[in-house]
Amino acid sequence: MAFTDRIVDYPGRFVLTDADSGTTLGTYDMTRDEGTVYQAGTLLNANNLNNPDIQTLSINGAEVKDHLINIGSSGNWSWRKWSSGHFEAWLSADTGSTGTLTQLGSTGIYYSAASEVIFPSAIGITAVKGVSASVMPPQNYVMSYFLTRLTTSHVYFSYLRYGSSTAVSNISYRLHITGTWA
Repeated sequence: MAFTDRIVDYPGRFVLTDADSGTTLGTYDMTRDEGTVYQAGTLLNANNLNNPDIQTLSINGAEVKDHLINIGSSGNWSWRKWSSGHFEAWLSADTGSTGTLTQLGSTGIYYSAASEVIFPSAIGITAVKGVSASVMPPQNYVMSYFLTRLTTSHVYFSYLRYGSSTAVSNISYRLHITGTWA
Protein backbone atom coordinates (compact mmCIF):
# COMPACT_ATOMS: atom_id res chain seq x y z
CA MET A 1 0.00 0.00 0.00
CA ALA A 2 1.36 3.40 -0.92
CA PHE A 3 0.32 6.38 1.20
CA THR A 4 -0.55 9.65 -0.53
CA ASP A 5 -0.82 13.20 0.82
CA ARG A 6 -4.03 15.22 0.77
CA ILE A 7 -3.60 18.15 -1.63
CA VAL A 8 -6.06 21.08 -1.38
CA ASP A 9 -6.16 24.85 -1.94
CA TYR A 10 -6.48 25.79 1.75
CA PRO A 11 -5.24 23.06 4.11
CA GLY A 12 -6.59 23.28 7.64
CA ARG A 13 -9.43 25.69 6.78
CA PHE A 14 -12.82 24.96 8.39
CA VAL A 15 -16.27 26.56 8.76
CA LEU A 16 -17.59 26.62 12.35
CA THR A 17 -21.34 26.26 12.87
CA ASP A 18 -22.83 27.00 16.31
CA ALA A 19 -24.42 23.71 17.39
CA ASP A 20 -25.99 25.09 20.61
CA SER A 21 -27.27 28.41 19.19
CA GLY A 22 -27.72 30.46 22.29
CA THR A 23 -24.62 29.84 24.38
CA THR A 24 -21.75 32.28 24.34
CA LEU A 25 -18.83 29.85 24.15
CA GLY A 26 -20.94 27.10 22.66
CA THR A 27 -20.23 23.85 20.88
CA TYR A 28 -19.35 23.98 17.22
CA ASP A 29 -19.50 21.59 14.30
CA MET A 30 -16.55 21.81 11.93
CA THR A 31 -16.86 21.42 8.19
CA ARG A 32 -13.86 21.39 5.88
CA ASP A 33 -13.61 24.43 3.63
CA GLU A 34 -10.32 23.65 1.89
CA GLY A 35 -11.26 24.71 -1.60
CA THR A 36 -10.58 22.39 -4.49
CA VAL A 37 -9.40 18.90 -3.51
CA TYR A 38 -6.76 17.88 -6.03
CA GLN A 39 -5.86 14.63 -4.28
CA ALA A 40 -7.91 13.10 -1.43
CA GLY A 41 -4.91 11.39 0.16
CA THR A 42 -4.84 8.16 2.13
CA LEU A 43 -7.34 7.93 4.98
CA LEU A 44 -5.84 7.21 8.40
CA ASN A 45 -8.07 4.43 9.71
CA ALA A 46 -7.70 0.96 11.22
CA ASN A 47 -8.27 -0.80 7.90
CA ASN A 48 -5.45 1.06 6.18
CA LEU A 49 -3.05 1.00 9.14
CA ASN A 50 -3.57 -2.73 9.82
CA ASN A 51 -3.19 -3.64 6.17
CA PRO A 52 -0.75 -6.59 5.78
CA ASP A 53 0.99 -4.69 2.98
CA ILE A 54 2.39 -2.21 5.53
CA GLN A 55 3.17 -4.68 8.35
CA THR A 56 6.73 -5.14 7.06
CA LEU A 57 9.26 -2.34 7.02
CA SER A 58 10.27 -1.30 3.52
CA ILE A 59 12.33 1.45 1.99
CA ASN A 60 11.59 2.47 -1.61
CA GLY A 61 9.54 -0.71 -2.03
CA ALA A 62 12.32 -3.06 -0.87
CA GLU A 63 11.66 -5.02 2.33
CA VAL A 64 14.10 -4.36 5.15
CA LYS A 65 15.04 -7.83 6.44
CA ASP A 66 16.48 -6.71 9.77
CA HIS A 67 16.06 -3.51 11.72
CA LEU A 68 16.55 -2.15 15.21
CA ILE A 69 13.53 -2.66 17.43
CA ASN A 70 14.96 -1.74 20.83
CA ILE A 71 17.73 0.46 22.17
CA GLY A 72 18.02 0.32 25.93
CA SER A 73 20.19 0.77 28.96
CA SER A 74 20.40 -0.44 32.54
CA GLY A 75 23.07 0.82 34.93
CA ASN A 76 26.34 0.97 32.97
CA TRP A 77 24.99 -1.37 30.27
CA SER A 78 23.60 -0.27 26.92
CA TRP A 79 22.29 -2.48 24.11
CA ARG A 80 20.64 -2.73 20.72
CA LYS A 81 18.24 -5.49 19.67
CA TRP A 82 17.25 -6.34 16.08
CA SER A 83 14.07 -7.89 14.70
CA SER A 84 16.09 -10.95 13.61
CA GLY A 85 16.84 -11.80 17.25
CA HIS A 86 20.43 -10.50 17.17
CA PHE A 87 21.68 -8.19 19.94
CA GLU A 88 24.83 -6.43 20.99
CA ALA A 89 25.52 -4.89 24.37
CA TRP A 90 28.27 -2.78 25.97
CA LEU A 91 29.40 -2.23 29.51
CA SER A 92 31.82 0.47 30.61
CA ALA A 93 32.89 0.22 34.22
CA ASP A 94 35.67 0.72 36.73
CA THR A 95 36.94 -1.87 39.17
CA GLY A 96 37.94 -1.05 42.71
CA SER A 97 41.08 -3.18 42.90
CA THR A 98 42.46 -6.45 41.59
CA GLY A 99 43.46 -7.41 45.11
CA THR A 100 46.88 -8.98 45.65
CA LEU A 101 47.86 -10.93 42.58
CA THR A 102 48.99 -14.57 42.62
CA GLN A 103 52.16 -15.65 40.83
CA LEU A 104 51.71 -18.05 37.92
CA GLY A 105 54.29 -20.82 38.51
CA SER A 106 57.84 -19.49 38.72
CA THR A 107 57.29 -16.84 36.06
CA GLY A 108 57.10 -13.09 36.53
CA ILE A 109 53.43 -13.22 35.58
CA TYR A 110 50.74 -12.64 38.23
CA TYR A 111 47.00 -13.11 37.98
CA SER A 112 43.92 -11.94 39.84
CA ALA A 113 40.96 -13.94 41.04
CA ALA A 114 38.17 -14.12 38.45
CA SER A 115 35.67 -11.25 38.56
CA GLU A 116 32.05 -11.91 37.59
CA VAL A 117 30.25 -9.55 35.24
CA ILE A 118 26.50 -10.16 35.10
CA PHE A 119 24.63 -9.36 31.89
CA PRO A 120 21.41 -7.31 32.19
CA SER A 121 18.33 -9.55 32.30
CA ALA A 122 16.35 -6.95 30.33
CA ILE A 123 18.02 -8.12 27.10
CA GLY A 124 16.62 -11.66 27.46
CA ILE A 125 19.80 -13.35 26.21
CA THR A 126 19.31 -16.86 24.81
CA ALA A 127 22.80 -17.37 23.35
CA VAL A 128 26.10 -15.50 23.47
CA LYS A 129 28.06 -15.56 20.22
CA GLY A 130 31.01 -13.45 21.27
CA VAL A 131 32.53 -11.38 24.04
CA SER A 132 35.39 -8.96 23.75
CA ALA A 133 36.90 -6.78 26.41
CA SER A 134 39.36 -3.98 26.67
CA VAL A 135 41.11 -3.11 29.90
CA MET A 136 42.66 0.26 30.64
CA PRO A 137 44.99 0.01 33.63
CA PRO A 138 46.37 3.10 35.30
CA GLN A 139 49.46 4.66 33.78
CA ASN A 140 52.76 2.71 34.11
CA TYR A 141 51.08 -0.71 34.49
CA VAL A 142 51.36 -3.46 31.92
CA MET A 143 48.31 -5.69 32.17
CA SER A 144 46.08 -7.86 30.08
CA TYR A 145 43.02 -9.97 30.79
CA PHE A 146 41.40 -13.24 29.86
CA LEU A 147 37.76 -14.26 29.75
CA THR A 148 36.50 -17.48 31.33
CA ARG A 149 33.23 -19.25 32.10
CA LEU A 150 30.92 -17.57 29.64
CA THR A 151 27.16 -18.22 30.01
CA THR A 152 23.98 -16.44 28.93
CA SER A 153 23.87 -14.60 32.27
CA HIS A 154 27.50 -13.67 32.99
CA VAL A 155 31.19 -13.88 32.13
CA TYR A 156 34.20 -14.07 34.42
CA PHE A 157 37.47 -12.40 33.63
CA SER A 158 40.84 -12.18 35.29
CA TYR A 159 43.79 -9.83 34.97
CA LEU A 160 47.38 -10.69 34.17
CA ARG A 161 50.15 -8.44 35.37
CA TYR A 162 53.81 -8.69 34.58
CA GLY A 163 56.53 -8.26 37.20
CA SER A 164 54.67 -7.53 40.46
CA SER A 165 52.01 -9.02 42.75
CA THR A 166 50.95 -5.62 44.11
CA ALA A 167 47.22 -4.89 43.79
CA VAL A 168 46.19 -2.52 41.03
CA SER A 169 43.36 -0.01 41.57
CA ASN A 170 41.40 2.27 39.21
CA ILE A 171 41.18 -0.10 36.27
CA SER A 172 38.59 0.75 33.64
CA TYR A 173 37.21 -1.89 31.34
CA ARG A 174 34.73 -2.19 28.51
CA LEU A 175 32.89 -5.36 27.51
CA HIS A 176 31.13 -5.95 24.21
CA ILE A 177 28.86 -8.99 23.85
CA THR A 178 26.88 -10.25 20.87
CA GLY A 179 24.32 -13.00 20.57
CA THR A 180 20.63 -13.72 20.30
CA TRP A 181 17.70 -12.70 22.45
CA ALA A 182 14.29 -14.30 23.00
